[in-house]
Amino acid sequence: MNYIIESKDFIAPNGTVMKANFRLGTNDRDTLTACIENDDYHFNDFLDPEQDAVAIDLGCHVAGATLALAALGYKIHAVEILPENQEMILMNLASSGMLGLVTLYPYAISDKDSDKIMVGYGDLNTVSGRMHHFMGNTNCSKDDHNLLQLEVETISLNTILDSLESCHIIKSDCEGGEWKAFSNLTDENLDKITWISAELHGDTTERFMGMLRGKFIDVSEEYGMPFGHNLFRKK
Repeated sequence: MNYIIESKDFIAPNGTVMKANFRLGTNDRDTLTACIENDDYHFNDFLDPEQDAVAIDLGCHVAGATLALAALGYKIHAVEILPENQEMILMNLASSGMLGLVTLYPYAISDKDSDKIMVGYGDLNTVSGRMHHFMGNTNCSKDDHNLLQLEVETISLNTILDSLESCHIIKSDCEGGEWKAFSNLTDENLDKITWISAELHGDTTERFMGMLRGKFIDVSEEYGMPFGHNLFRKK
């Protein structure tokens, strides 16, 4: 299915202008507006990065949160599962002048490297499915014939963190991939992280806190996070 691509300037709360592209008939523009202009993740409320601070974006989509973090000065390691989205990410980083700040990993985030898994996306039989065509889900059934399916390779969160001295924030919205990604983090890598902003899919905050092994506190209410957005701070 071919989409018409348009572009506009999105203005971050600190005044940084990000020129970004979006596919008409999808949720791309709404996502860019929510992340960059509306600051849905509340990055501007709690983040004050030092020079050369590093962020990780799990579930980059079309780089909405990545561009919001770049506007604050972060260097970002971004993970995105779908090739169509990877193309949009590179296009948006180029148009906004942020290519040099971002390392893109074209994989599915998981608990190990080099596994081959199936991702489902693109339910064109419903309005919601068409709008969210480019939201990849690694928890789909192989028997769901309404979805396009693609075999993808995995990368572990440990592998990304192994390459970093520290990570000021991880933003996670990866449609259920978070449960494997955080399930086997080493203590050394968990200790590198200061903040985690996560949308949790299909399970409880309590389970996620258990994987953080008492090293973080839930500050979602303190920072007024919207429903479905969870914020954790290192103790």
